[in-house]
Amino acid sequence: NLGPVWAALGNTAKTKDVYLKSLIINPNLPETHNNLGVLYYNEGNYTASARHFRQSLSYEKDNVRFYNLGLALNKMGKKYEAHSAFVAALAINPYNYKAINEVGLIEMDSGNPEYAAELFRKGLKMNPSDENLKFNLILAEKKWKKVGRRKVR
Repeated sequence: NLGPVWAALGNTAKTKDVYLKSLIINPNLPETHNNLGVLYYNEGNYTASARHFRQSLSYEKDNVRFYNLGLALNKMGKKYEAHSAFVAALAINPYNYKAINEVGLIEMDSGNPEYAAELFRKGLKMNPSDENLKFNLILAEKKWKKVGRRKVR
């Protein structure tokens, strides 16, 4: 498959063409669907991206594909579905600190800053140098103080 070669060279048009042609030959290639999902995501076509991630997951379930689907759904504003995809990623790999961060962000946006802070702390135990988790923990704690540190979950 020449798709990864063209992708490494930065030629997204050729990359997409090769992936689409390979799916004509064999539509049951989970990695090709995942790669197309990434390509469409990077182009900002989140609907096509999510479609290919779902197709990929129909053949092979893994935490990266669920995480990718969650990112696309989140960009589409489908927070509930994105949350479910990130949780599915964590069910397969509970050490996916990036998925933990995304669940924390959704929880914080949903009015659960205490739980979000708990998630960010959990992620930081796995990767203490992650700047996103550090920043998001500070935000969650500030939001938690604003709501009077009441139990929200």
